Amino acid sequence: MIGRGLLLSIAFVIGMLFWGCEKQIVKLNQKDTDPLSNQEKARAEKEDQKKSYMDDYDVVDLNPDNAESYFKRGNAYADKGRYGKAIYDFTKSIGLNSNIAETYNSRGNAFAQNGLHDKAISDFTKAIDLNPNNAETYFSRGNIYAYKGRHDKAISDYTRAIEINPENADAFAKRGKAHADIGEHDKAISDYTRAIEITPDNADAFAKRGEAHAEKGEHGKAISDFTRAIEINTDLANLEYDKSRRINSRAAVAYYNRGNDLAEKNQYDKAILAYDNALELDSRFAEAYNNRGTAYYNRSMSGKDISVDTKAIDLNFMVNLPHLFKEHVHHEKDWSEQAISDFTKAIDLNPKYAEAYYNRGTAYSDQGRYERAISDFTEAIGLNPKYAEAYYNRGNAYAEKGQYEQAITDYTGTIEITPGFAEAYYNRGNAFMLKSGDKVNACSDWKQACELGECEAFRLGKDEGYCE
Repeated sequence: MIGRGLLLSIAFVIGMLFWGCEKQIVKLNQKDTDPLSNQEKARAEKEDQKKSYMDDYDVVDLNPDNAESYFKRGNAYADKGRYGKAIYDFTKSIGLNSNIAETYNSRGNAFAQNGLHDKAISDFTKAIDLNPNNAETYFSRGNIYAYKGRHDKAISDYTRAIEINPENADAFAKRGKAHADIGEHDKAISDYTRAIEITPDNADAFAKRGEAHAEKGEHGKAISDFTRAIEINTDLANLEYDKSRRINSRAAVAYYNRGNDLAEKNQYDKAILAYDNALELDSRFAEAYNNRGTAYYNRSMSGKDISVDTKAIDLNFMVNLPHLFKEHVHHEKDWSEQAISDFTKAIDLNPKYAEAYYNRGTAYSDQGRYERAISDFTEAIGLNPKYAEAYYNRGNAYAEKGQYEQAITDYTGTIEITPGFAEAYYNRGNAFMLKSGDKVNACSDWKQACELGECEAFRLGKDEGYCE
């Protein structure tokens, strides 16, 4: 052994001397420019990186019967995203020593990355049996349960992780999300609050707590939390590009949610500004375009009376029937054009966005552009055959064009999907009367509409002697 060590030492010294001479020669012949091309440099760096990983891979060849050797190589594979090979090595390690909790935990993570969630749960459970005081294992198993929609088990695991490590902000945030998913918004808010106390710059926790407040109708608190999430993300916006983009995306969602919250309170101008901010951060946010378009549209409706004024109806019942079609009013064109532009952008970004087609159709209808409205409602119905409102509004557009047969068909489609849709009965009755003077069917529909709360036409029909 001593002799071999001496030989190795001599070889090392000779090698270093040779390296020093070679280095000097290269230095003497070096030009002002680097002798290695960029391509050669990249190749050399790749080889160095490969060698660093091979150090971990070669450990199995040196110790083929050692569980730790397979464990180390499994981790090296996992670090490179080669989860199938990692699972193989972790399994070999477990075969050599089945009492190491960390190996089960690592294989569980690899299974999870490969989408093998039941196997991941099994490994995390075994790891917990071997080491019941590892908070991260409970946390990881909780994540899998949450992904599978088993929220009660997820909450139990997150709770255990918190008991072991009361400063685990991620566990509080994840447990909050699990509570929110089953409608326990007060508990969710409590958990998000604790996560924020532990990590005061936790933008995700602020945003999620804002969502929980919004679900409870606590609009002021929701806006405050969304605003704080945006402020934190803005402070961090100078990070590397990819991370900054993710932060901007979350900030865009926060502005979007704030816009939704304001729109629900009929504060359309403020909602539009919030959607503007969301779109500045994410110009491909189709839902933000759609909802901003809806805010423009609703702003155009503000202060408009869409109810039927029965006192102003002429005594000539048949003449005034076209004016009795419910829920149709022309609004200010400029706001409708803004809305149409946004709905169009949403459709460009997502051609299968049924709601955007429906909304644009409604705006076209309000402008009297019925052919375009009918086309958009038809697209919406093609994407969502159960879209009752699209059938109903397409029926209204046909009725405005005097195409009562098509209108009747669409109102019937509406009623089949939503039997309690009073306005559909109301308008179908009008269409029956206007198409052919069909008093029997018209009165039947008006009576049904009245039973559902829309009585104007039925009362007028009785006054004029059309209905009994």
